[in-house]
Amino acid sequence: MTIYTNLSHAAKLPPKLSAQPVTEKLESAIIGVTANSHCRQLQEREPDEPNNSKRRSPCAGWRTGIAAGRLRHGAAVCPGQASTQPEPVTLTMSWWGDDARTETYQQAIQAFEAKLQYITVETIYGTTADEDQTADVMQVDWTWPGQNADQFVDLNEYSDVIDLEQFSQSALDACTVDGALLAVPMSVTGRIFYWNTCTFEQAGIDAPKTYEELLTAGNTFREVLGEEYYPLAMDAAARMNLMVSYLESTTGKAWVVDRQLQYSADEIKTGLEFLQALEENHVMPTLAAQQTNGTLDQTPMWQNGQYAGTFAWDADAETYRSALKNASGFLVGDEIAFGGQANGGFSKVYLALAINSSCQHPKEAAILVNFLLNEDMGASIMGTACGLPDSATGRAAATAAGLVNPLVVEANNRMMAFVDFPLDPTFESPALAAVPDGLYAAVLTACSNGELTTTQAAEQLAEGITAMLDRTVAE
Repeated sequence: MTIYTNLSHAAKLPPKLSAQPVTEKLESAIIGVTANSHCRQLQEREPDEPNNSKRRSPCAGWRTGIAAGRLRHGAAVCPGQASTQPEPVTLTMSWWGDDARTETYQQAIQAFEAKLQYITVETIYGTTADEDQTADVMQVDWTWPGQNADQFVDLNEYSDVIDLEQFSQSALDACTVDGALLAVPMSVTGRIFYWNTCTFEQAGIDAPKTYEELLTAGNTFREVLGEEYYPLAMDAAARMNLMVSYLESTTGKAWVVDRQLQYSADEIKTGLEFLQALEENHVMPTLAAQQTNGTLDQTPMWQNGQYAGTFAWDADAETYRSALKNASGFLVGDEIAFGGQANGGFSKVYLALAINSSCQHPKEAAILVNFLLNEDMGASIMGTACGLPDSATGRAAATAAGLVNPLVVEANNRMMAFVDFPLDPTFESPALAAVPDGLYAAVLTACSNGELTTTQAAEQLAEGITAMLDRTVAE
């Protein structure tokens, strides 16, 4: 496996990679696919070595042997056996994420190469989604296929290789454009409430389950605990999600249908007044008061319990729990039904795998995708590195390997049982959703600070969102 890392994003190999021992799980996997009744030796690993001849602009690269026990190319052929290896195939694969995700991908690919030794996988990775987009197999944001449909292979053509029946139909539908399945969902996620019940106990109340209880909690926190304590805190992107959930609950309408915004500026104004009510009743601080240099879990206010709740992705349950100095009171809450017309809110495909239309070996690429997501060997290594697996067999393998956090499962199950609406891909376009520079953050911050009235803010949101939808249709 050859690894290329994009230095423009300061991506680094995990610290353990250069001297990582063969893990018991990966060693048994390699032995299982290389041994037979005549020949059961585990072959010597290749040491890491520089390989400046394999650079791919703009990435600097080096080649490693399998960090967790890669077999040498040209596995031993036992006496009397004829070689039946197919012609060698080289694939490229790209992804982004932290060191833990990178190490997980590498270990899974190493097991894949050990199983199918005629396939070599060269990998390109970095810390953001702005990485090489020419790889054969790509980790993609679920919105990419809809924006670049011609770039990806229709995976329906490889349903004999990728077991599509393992995935939820709603997730497959989200990755389908004009009947073509352009990516396979790795995981599905949505937002849900997390509460620190230790702080609520100090205030003498339970964590809220209704809108009325939420408003009451804000005033109780102020009276009992003081001005610095709030039942909720979240960034602008989460507030926009919460506002849409409120509007969908009270109107029964999806936010966007067929690339058309379903809400007038007057209706959006109602949603902004909802957010304003949360601030006025001390449920959450203004955005100006909450400005931080990192995510909410990294703030002392969350860690100390001054912010006693948030509205965050189900995949982040453990992140928020482990950040607390006293994690004993961490609770995955219920979704709140703000109105009687529908269960507002939405789920979305978190990450997906796609095959580039330029790939010269799409069948082998499909074999790799199926290995990572559906097969026990691959899925048991991947675990939840890319979210809670949507594949039924993949989730079972990850669970059996002890890699599925029960908190994440609880949060995902509660979210999926509640939400009624799909997420329009345009909702998370960077021009709209980026923090702090997107439209949502700019308008909601100005409204929260009193620089815009709710009427002005609603008009700006309606105009900006409609313009983005129109641009998407035109493209």
